[in-house]
Amino acid sequence: MEYLTEFMDTVLDWLEQDQFTFFEDFVAFFVVQLTIAKISFMLWSMEFSWGVAQAVLDQLSIGAQVEALWAATDSVLLSWLSFFKIPQALNMIMTAGTTKFVMRMVGL
Repeated sequence: MEYLTEFMDTVLDWLEQDQFTFFEDFVAFFVVQLTIAKISFMLWSMEFSWGVAQAVLDQLSIGAQVEALWAATDSVLLSWLSFFKIPQALNMIMTAGTTKFVMRMVGL
């Protein structure tokens, strides 16, 4: 009979003192898991959007058009632009802009 009173005391102690801590820990665990899931989804969607952006740039043949413009540029000007790495900067800007466009379409 004593084990029954100890059990009831334990239950009553939990209801009076530890219940708040239990729910606080549960909510904290839930928020942590939700945050991890959101960050994982955001990383996946960024990889997906980047792949779609690359496919869009390939489909529109923007790279070929840019190469044609570079070929038509004066050699002195082209050497200065290449020295300041303007082609790489334009490539980054076009890829980033297209990725941003795709990410907005996805909803991020």
